[in-house]
Amino acid sequence: MRLSGALAVAAGLLWAAAGLAAPPRLALIVGIDSYPDPAIHDLSGAVNDAKLWAATLKHRFGFTEAEIRLLVNGQATRAGIERAFREHLIAKAGQGTAAVFIYSGHGSRQA
Repeated sequence: MRLSGALAVAAGLLWAAAGLAAPPRLALIVGIDSYPDPAIHDLSGAVNDAKLWAATLKHRFGFTEAEIRLLVNGQATRAGIERAFREHLIAKAGQGTAAVFIYSGHGSRQA
């Protein structure tokens, strides 16, 4: 077991032993393979990566479906990602919430 997995298990055991609920957590995962702009070449593994991250958070770290928002391709527009940040991460977060954002796709830099 990798260190991060061991730490997650240890933290979960400590919370359970103390009779405490695990701290709230939320995840937003974005994967984009298909781009509408013909000048940007499509990818072939970003959506798969995003789905694998969602599965890892569920099966290895115990996230529930309600704690994970997965956006792929056409759902992952600028407006869709911003809406998911507002509605899923920001609106649902409180003190002590752990938030995870994972992006798989093309990137760019703006000056």
